[in-house]
Amino acid sequence: MNQKVINTGLILVVILLIIKSNFVILIPRGDTTIFLGLKLNPFKENIVYQYEKEKDGVFTILYSDENQLIGENLYRMIFAPHLIIYVLLLSLFLILCIRTNQIKNNI
Repeated sequence: MNQKVINTGLILVVILLIIKSNFVILIPRGDTTIFLGLKLNPFKENIVYQYEKEKDGVFTILYSDENQLIGENLYRMIFAPHLIIYVLLLSLFLILCIRTNQIKNNI
């Protein structure tokens, strides 16, 4: 496999893993405003419905919009697979990267 393809895949998986493990969409009860926030626990849900600021104010809010966040569909697509899928992809690309470097060194 081409080294550039492996490096690009590795970078893409790292970016997706960072987004999946650090961002959350907050949908409050009785309000049309949707929030994009930071979460500290990567194993918590990425979409929180019935969010109440007074009770659930544990997320740092980065951005909010009245009807829909910019790129909300992209965030939801990134949030859909489980975290383990991203970790497995990351380990696969790391193994491929190590193997291609070993093959280059032997030649």
